[in-house]
Amino acid sequence: MNTKQKKVAVAAIIFIFLTLIWHPYNLMMPDSSHGKDLLESGYKFIWESGAYEEFDYVKLLVEWLAILIISALAYKICESDDE
Repeated sequence: MNTKQKKVAVAAIIFIFLTLIWHPYNLMMPDSSHGKDLLESGYKFIWESGAYEEFDYVKLLVEWLAILIISALAYKICESDDE
């Protein structure tokens, strides 16, 4: 593992950690006729949760998958670089 590959690996770990702290959420309002209505979707810090907010696991998993794919490609590209 060369220096550039180490930087790519550290950056991937940092991005995954940041997506855990600054997570996606959906603000759902209970409705008697439809079950739940989506009022808002966005990102917030993990410790700022409120009533009717749901953690958006699907969006988080897609983000992680994108981070891993991009990091793997960058890692592979940096493999051929000699220092």
